[in-house]
Order: sequence, then C-alpha cells, then structure tokens
Amino acid sequence: MLPSPSIAESDPDLLAWLGKRPTVLMALGTHFEAYAATVREQAVGLRVLLDARPDIQVLWKLKPEETSQDDGKESLKTILGGEIESGRVRIESWLKPDPVAILRSGHIVCAVHHGGANSYFEATWAGIPHVILAMWYDTFDYATRIEYLGIGVYGNRAAGRSCVVNKENYQAPLMVDGQEFGNALLKVVGRVKGDRKADAMRQKAAQLGEVCRKSGGRLEAARIITDLCFQSVKS
Repeated sequence: MLPSPSIAESDPDLLAWLGKRPTVLMALGTHFEAYAATVREQAVGLRVLLDARPDIQVLWKLKPEETSQDDGKESLKTILGGEIESGRVRIESWLKPDPVAILRSGHIVCAVHHGGANSYFEATWAGIPHVILAMWYDTFDYATRIEYLGIGVYGNRAAGRSCVVNKENYQAPLMVDGQEFGNALLKVVGRVKGDRKADAMRQKAAQLGEVCRKSGGRLEAARIITDLCFQSVKS
C-alpha cells in the first residue's frame, strides 16, 4: 500500500462532513461509467438503507455515462433528492483524497465497490467490510472471496446472473438490482444500530485489516527487492 496524505491535508471540508455521521463510501472504480439504469438501481439500494438507518450518510463517487447522464440525474432527484439537498448524500465526480485515506479516517462503516483488486485490497487492509457490485473479469472472484472470508456481501449476485445483453445495440448490461443491493447494504451496515450479525462482520473485517497492516506492506516489499538486488550483485 502506497503512503497517502491524510484527509485533513487533502480535503478538510470532506473530513468535516465525514464527521457528521457514520458513512458508506461507494466508488465503483476509475473506469466504470454508470448508465442511467444503473444509477437508478444504485439509488434505490441506497434508499433502502437510508430509510432503515437515519443515522447513516453516503459518499458516492459517481462517473455517469455521458449519453444517459440527464436521465441519471432525474433518477437521483426523484429517489434521493431530499437527502442530496440536505447533504446526507454527497455525490462527487472525483475524490481528492486517496480512497485508502478515506477508508482509514474512522468514519467509514462500509465500502461499496466493483470488486477491482485495488478496491478490494484497500478496504481489506483498512479493516472495512465490503459490498461488491461485480461487473467484469476478476471482480466476480473478489465478490465471492469477501463472503468466503466473512467480511462482506456480494451485492449483485442475482442481478449479475440474470442480466441481458443486446449484442446488436450494445451498452453495458444492467447488473444491479436496487432491492438486492439494498438488502446487501443492510446486512453489512445493520438493519438497526447494534445489529449483531453486522457487528460481527465489522469485527472480522477489522481483525483481518490488523493482520494485513502488521505484515509490513511496502516496507517488507522494499526489503525483499533490496535483498534480491544484493543477491544478484553477489552472484
């Protein structure tokens, strides 16, 4: 894990906002562009969580697909308009701090991502439970892995299996169902504050994060590379 500046340095305004409530961070990767239908289903899932847990807020890094972004904005206004206006849902096109700095801020209770390797390892290293909305290739592996480890929920297992692709007029298939996603969020965050199953998952994620951080990370990698260099010189 590369070193990163603290949020206090990179975005003090965001840090102040994070301090208001426990926060769900949703960021589906640099290359993921959300079509309007996907934005709608993600918003529905967040609506399920926010209705059940008035003590929770959401930071959503959203990169809309250009040709359908107007429809996406309309869905956001209809489904989450009040929360966006009040500041309980904060939508950003880009996050100034490194994601791992946000994850280690002490304010994040769940990391929602697409299952990319960086996102998986950052959240696991930080000790934060996941909801993964798998989209392609290895993301399905990581979505399965978090459930095996007991540190998160595969948030679109059913929607991903039943998606339909129009090969003649291709666009990214709809692989998120709002209710399925919402239920996954409730499993990880908890249907109520103090939910025993959610607390147990959070504790397991925190324990695994501690193991990861104790392993040495970048310092251990630097030591191994240095040793290999000296061995090469000696030989």
